[in-house]
Amino acid sequence: MSTKVSYQNFQGVNLVSLTGGSKYEQGVAYGEVLAPTLQGARNHLVKIFAEKYNITYSKLVRSSELFYERYPDEFKPYLVGMADGSGLELEGINILNGMTTFIPLIENGDLEGNIVHCTYLYIPNDKGKDNHSLMGRNYDFYSEIYGPLASNLTITIFNDEGKVPTATIAMPGEGYCPSCVNANGLFMELNAGSPSGGNYLVQNRQTMLATKLQVMQNSSDFNSMHNQMIAKESDYSLIINTADDNSVFSYEYSSNSSLGMKPFVPQQNDIFVSTNFYQNSSWGDDIPVPTDATTWMGITRKNNAQNLASKYQVLDVIDMKEIMSVDLQKGGFLWSPTIYQMIFQPDKLLLSVRTNPTMNKNWVDIDLHDWFFSSISQEKYEAEDKTLKCSDSNDLVFGGLFLVGGALAITIAGVVAQRLGCCNPMINGDLLYVDLLE
Repeated sequence: MSTKVSYQNFQGVNLVSLTGGSKYEQGVAYGEVLAPTLQGARNHLVKIFAEKYNITYSKLVRSSELFYERYPDEFKPYLVGMADGSGLELEGINILNGMTTFIPLIENGDLEGNIVHCTYLYIPNDKGKDNHSLMGRNYDFYSEIYGPLASNLTITIFNDEGKVPTATIAMPGEGYCPSCVNANGLFMELNAGSPSGGNYLVQNRQTMLATKLQVMQNSSDFNSMHNQMIAKESDYSLIINTADDNSVFSYEYSSNSSLGMKPFVPQQNDIFVSTNFYQNSSWGDDIPVPTDATTWMGITRKNNAQNLASKYQVLDVIDMKEIMSVDLQKGGFLWSPTIYQMIFQPDKLLLSVRTNPTMNKNWVDIDLHDWFFSSISQEKYEAEDKTLKCSDSNDLVFGGLFLVGGALAITIAGVVAQRLGCCNPMINGDLLYVDLLE
């Protein structure tokens, strides 16, 4: 197998870098590295939907298969490989990949809540420290069901030959782009747009969730990204927000074919906030007037984020973290559905993430620069001072996968299955390098 995979765990946040190889091979690599996590996530979803909502396994499978049918042929082998690598059946991987499509199955459930309802905050470069922009995002979605999965938030970097290195930020098993950044400092995220665009699902359209990843992998700059997005259609009603260090742009897609898509161009030197309603005034009477009741508190979340950010003449990442820590009831936009948050600094390619932020105060800062560029400039990514070491201590390494001299050691639930011929495996910096050979 020609795919090379690097893995590091950053205080509970997984980072998997996949360099080269076919999509199937990349899926196998991802599945092998995260096998225990993927198996646990699948079991969690099946159990909670069955026990709490009386939704059978077969219903989950059918819903996820409909999502799989809208997947581009380019990426379907990735999901098949993920199944083979993890030991799960394909329908189990489809359940993970389609996990956000299950809410409409709940009796009396929120039929418009089948896609995440989030808050996006953009700080223009003239209001950012050192004249660089900042992008912040809250991912809000049914914390009771999905909060435990967000605890294993996974950043996946695709270093494909001839394409721009791109990182997705997603729950384990999601093989698409809820949010993504690329090596050229581009950022893209989605918000539910059904309060404005309608709760339509177009089954014969490729899912926008995967289209976003395709676009980011083929975007050398902001204009390249824009030229692709302006020509797309969406299977869901979505708001896609994009940005780089100098520009911000929003695409308001309705899955209602009579409405289509309208772009919204924010004032480029102003703070921009997006929640769950369209902002292009030319929609007019074609869309409902948004209210808090119809947009999951979207009016209040937008106003609060705008007011908090406007109090600063200049903001840095520390200020962004403070703003994003203010509870909705105290004038902020953090609330119980928020299961993870992120901040991106495009000039530095620095990503900050926090999982389950209503309980967790700690942010994790990850420098993506070396992950983007080292893997494509070297045959192997092996960072200095992150090599495997052995120790005579009794410490165990949890949830990892290591290759040492061709021998594989897997740690699951704190039990180390060793074939190392030495002591317990210890790793400095929790870095894994695996060269997956044919």
